[in-house]
Amino acid sequence: LAEAYRKLGMIDDALKVLKEGIKRNPSYVLGYVVLAQVYADQHQWERVYETLLPLTDNNKDNIALQKLYARACLESGELE
Repeated sequence: LAEAYRKLGMIDDALKVLKEGIKRNPSYVLGYVVLAQVYADQHQWERVYETLLPLTDNNKDNIALQKLYARACLESGELE
């Protein structure tokens, strides 16, 4: 639902769904990836970085997460 809202430009609704979903299911990685994508759409690269950083080590096979994280590192200057 949040991804559909995001694609329709309904950012506030997407954020509401994501934050509630993450609160109820904190281990659901896709929720964090979509949240980070919402932040990326808004060019909030520091927030993308902060959202995905804790997930990168345990989700090395998640290409979408790693690609978005790499872009956030480049855009925010986190080059280490």
